[in-house]
Amino acid sequence: MVSRRVRNRDTAAALGIEVVLTVTMLGAAYLAAIHFTWPVALIWI
Repeated sequence: MVSRRVRNRDTAAALGIEVVLTVTMLGAAYLAAIHFTWPVALIWI
């Protein structure tokens, strides 16, 4: 049986991974849109 403490650590780790991925994707979209001046339709594919 998994203890509550281990589940809380797993939840925190999953949240951290999601935050890192979200920031990375937003940064990539910003870079493509602003610095590379790619069209918005191409960025959201």
